[in-house]
Amino acid sequence: MKTLFLLTVASCALYAEDFVYTQRSNSFEGTVSGYDNVTAEGYDYGFNGGVGRVKQNAQYSISGNGNVTFTGNSTEAKGGVFHLNASSWGSPQVYTELNVTDNTGKVIFSANYAETGGGAINAESNSSYPDPLYSVTNISGNNEVSFTGNNADDDGGAIRSNGKLIINNNGLVEFTGNAVNKANGNWGGAIYLGGNDTGNALQICGNDRVEFRGNYLIKPQSTYVPQTEVRLNAVYQIYTNSTNVISAKTGGEVVFYDSFKSASAGNSASYELNADYTDSQGVVQSAAGIIRFSGLYVEEDLAAYTGALGVVSDSLTSTFSADTVLHNGILSIEDAAILQAKNLMIESGAELVLSDGSFEALTDGCLEFVAGSVLDASGVNAVSAESIIFGDDVTFELNLSEINLEEALINLSASELSYGTATIEFSGMDKLAEGCYKVLDFSDSSLKNSADWSVAEITVKGLTSGDSFSWNDDRTVLFLKHEGSSEAEAVPKPGSATLSLLALAGLVMRRRRR
Repeated sequence: MKTLFLLTVASCALYAEDFVYTQRSNSFEGTVSGYDNVTAEGYDYGFNGGVGRVKQNAQYSISGNGNVTFTGNSTEAKGGVFHLNASSWGSPQVYTELNVTDNTGKVIFSANYAETGGGAINAESNSSYPDPLYSVTNISGNNEVSFTGNNADDDGGAIRSNGKLIINNNGLVEFTGNAVNKANGNWGGAIYLGGNDTGNALQICGNDRVEFRGNYLIKPQSTYVPQTEVRLNAVYQIYTNSTNVISAKTGGEVVFYDSFKSASAGNSASYELNADYTDSQGVVQSAAGIIRFSGLYVEEDLAAYTGALGVVSDSLTSTFSADTVLHNGILSIEDAAILQAKNLMIESGAELVLSDGSFEALTDGCLEFVAGSVLDASGVNAVSAESIIFGDDVTFELNLSEINLEEALINLSASELSYGTATIEFSGMDKLAEGCYKVLDFSDSSLKNSADWSVAEITVKGLTSGDSFSWNDDRTVLFLKHEGSSEAEAVPKPGSATLSLLALAGLVMRRRRR
């Protein structure tokens, strides 16, 4: 690899195969580029930035290298590795910016520590002007990135950003084992997003895979009751009034095994899931990958702290405090995970997958499936919202299993339900034992049966000739009686005495009033 890029800071050995930080700098700017290895290890500094500070209103880039490693650095203040100064007013405005981009090896931030915020990186903002003066942390175009075992005594075990945080077009990105680890710690086991207005924004787009797992909040209950409470938290956003984008590239994944929390949001805030994004070549791409919220490892990871009190419910629950849209691809809520949102819209061609998961709209919120969208359900799931809207040509993919002999596939709670045309596809019926399976349970809902339920525009597929539907005595639980016979060519029409599809539609959806 070539090594012929001149730096504008003095803390380096120039024209060498490896770049080693030989002294701390209080004013990083310029670019480190063309090295096989870039390393900083064991720095311990009493003020902001264990390895150094990025100069105010300047850009500092670590770009086009092989491996980049920052390990075992610490500070008694903010930013175990880097601290980004707040921008100041100027014309034209230049934001303080850290770029870790286009490195072809492994980018590693491990075992770094900050006594206050940002175990590895702390980025400041300046809100004293009418227009917010935010910093930019840009981690993009790298082959592999990991933030592992970083910790802070305040917010942000790995990263504390009061500005824009961009994690785009990398290969594998992992945040594992980072922690906020003392009594005065607040939030952001891996990432804390502070600041305000447009300066507080998150982008995670176009990466091959992004995974958050085993990122911790560890807090004694009080000085007098020192038993530790442990929570799993990937990202905490204290306030946003901007557009936040999480987009999994086609064939890629963004996986939250730890919770994502946003505390509050302004009227201009939104969470755009699988929205179109710009790749590293500047080409706009459609994001058709998978965004997962999973509780698969929650109990295992909480148990890693022997003798601690693991708060399971909080670790399983993620919250988007603003309007949320799934534009494309798949949003999967699985393994006991719970996703809350102010409102959630599933756009045409996009798919909400529930696999032992729950969706909850926040107060007076709405869950809307736009025409051509899909709801896929398996296991035992819960859906609750003030109103649930199904547009025309929505597809329901219902995957019954033995567990649904005892518990319903979907537990539904809503005050209003509306629908257009729909297709309901049952899968795997030929593999089920005979029995009476719970399809839907709305015992906790305010919905009631009504004489105007209709199935005129519903197509049901995948049933066998012996299948039939029935209610419980309270008409709050719908059962599918499966007799294990071969698949039928045609499903009995509404009005048949043997198959009450009218009851099915009456429970699932209420005709939209036009």
